[in-house]
Amino acid sequence: HTPWKDALDDSLEAYLAKAGLSWREDSSNRDTRFLRNRVRHELLPLLRSYNPRIAETLCQTAAALARDEELLAAVTADAFGRCVAARGGTHVLDLAALDREHPALRPRLLRMVIAAAKGDLRRISSRHLAAVERLAGPNAPPGGILHLPGGVLVSREYGRLAVAPAEGVSPPCPAFSLQVTGPGSFPLPDGTVLTVEAYGALPADWRDQGRHTLWVSAAAVPFPWEVRPFRPGDRFRPLGMEGTRKLKELFIDRKIPRSERGRIPLFLSGGEIFWVGGVQPAAVAGSPSDGPTLMRLQLAGSSI
Repeated sequence: HTPWKDALDDSLEAYLAKAGLSWREDSSNRDTRFLRNRVRHELLPLLRSYNPRIAETLCQTAAALARDEELLAAVTADAFGRCVAARGGTHVLDLAALDREHPALRPRLLRMVIAAAKGDLRRISSRHLAAVERLAGPNAPPGGILHLPGGVLVSREYGRLAVAPAEGVSPPCPAFSLQVTGPGSFPLPDGTVLTVEAYGALPADWRDQGRHTLWVSAAAVPFPWEVRPFRPGDRFRPLGMEGTRKLKELFIDRKIPRSERGRIPLFLSGGEIFWVGGVQPAAVAGSPSDGPTLMRLQLAGSSI
């Protein structure tokens, strides 16, 4: 029951009258207890007293706004591609990338992220959106959490905002302990695959194989190895540093979210951590040039 509806009704009635056809009108269309009817029978006639062509003007304005909305939706979708990464049911928003977008676009982008995680925007009000904006703001502390209607969980960890259905949040990686007694391929609980290979010499590109690859001397870290997740109180001796350090402090310095710390595999030889997988080797790993036999450890499929 908008101006175009009135225009349509008028044209239909004119057509039926010209054709000599009768029609029936639902009596509820005149019931002013309904807001749509008060707009149609009370507000629009009042507006016509100011502007006889108000219906035409409103139709033109609605068409212009629809075109603007189509453009803004496309621009927001482009920004979504730049700022958001999907990880299963979780959508992760890069807050530094969000800050580079136009301020007027940010609320639309947040709405799009929520809709992508939830499936719709039902029951998401401007109050909820304002709370999400505050959580994404520069003064929000890491670790903040919001529960939105429809079972949506929004959490902030360092420079990211994660939005996911509460039931779709990945559970912590289960406790495990893997014994590695020699070269081979070993699946880890989070889907990462560990490959251990023996080499007689370092390849020329060994320094360029990425942080998910580690070269060690077999003599420095003899088998068997234990591979397990982080435990509270874990410490290690960082390469190039004296003494030990808490792993928790390393995770904080590297801005690794709490939700991901349990998925980082730790590699131990003789009960001592020699590699925080994909993050940092320990002093005990030594130089890969030491010893006649070299081992290459590689983590494939890791999202850390």
